[in-house]
Amino acid sequence: SKGLTLIDLYSSSSPGRNQRLGLTGRPYRRIGCLGTSKFYVIRNTIFAFTPQFIDHQQFYLALDNQMIVDMLRTDLSYLSSRWRMTGRPTVTFPISQTMLTEDHSDLDPAVLATLKKLQDGYYGGARIQTGKLSEFLTTSCFAKLSFLDASKHAGGTGQQQDDDDDDDDYGCFAEHGLTFNGDADDLAQYLDQLLTTANPSRGSKVRVIY
Repeated sequence: SKGLTLIDLYSSSSPGRNQRLGLTGRPYRRIGCLGTSKFYVIRNTIFAFTPQFIDHQQFYLALDNQMIVDMLRTDLSYLSSRWRMTGRPTVTFPISQTMLTEDHSDLDPAVLATLKKLQDGYYGGARIQTGKLSEFLTTSCFAKLSFLDASKHAGGTGQQQDDDDDDDDYGCFAEHGLTFNGDADDLAQYLDQLLTTANPSRGSKVRVIY
């Protein structure tokens, strides 16, 4: 089944929607690399989202490994020139089964060559540091989506900033203080189930969603 995406959080939860004012909320549109290159705090759990260009369900070219590494290079180059937020951008790049050779014995040559370049510390005109997500928690950019808190199911209005690729100016630990509308019950139940089935230990967790 389709996993939770950053677009779902902003669209299904209807931030900014207000029927009395005739506001429809955030349109269901693409969220760029500036939006997916930060951690999100949702109900005291840390989420990391992968770039949309590797989503097989929304972007069929994600099955083309050469296209994937080319788009990764483009995103990294864009981030190196446009990132203005406090904290460093963090790009989550999971290795999937489609990135293997036909006999599944090794990584696709294009992917393997890219990983080696990333480990060398320079790719797409950007300086790169590779590692586990947990190693970057103290230096990465965070956004707290407080409008998804379980205690905020009442309708309301608030100020919202988009995670598009233009004029994105979140700071480290920026808080998006919006509330649920009545139409967000399904998303709220999904989040409840997602966060409880993991049997979380004390403290925050890092999750990769793709």
